[in-house]
Amino acid sequence: MYEHVNKDLVVLGDTKCSYCKEGIQLLKGRGTSFRIFYIDQDPSVRKAFDTLKVDGVPVLISRK
Repeated sequence: MYEHVNKDLVVLGDTKCSYCKEGIQLLKGRGTSFRIFYIDQDPSVRKAFDTLKVDGVPVLISRK
């Protein structure tokens, strides 16, 4: 899913998540290149998120 993303970070988030919104603002403020995928908007993103076996969002995946 995110193998071809040309950014420093991949973020998995939810459109209703306040932590995700705060994290995105922090990343933007620091000038970090990232791409966000929303688990509540794309079933394939949700499926990838579920395979990670994490407790919640946001999830940051380093591409470096």
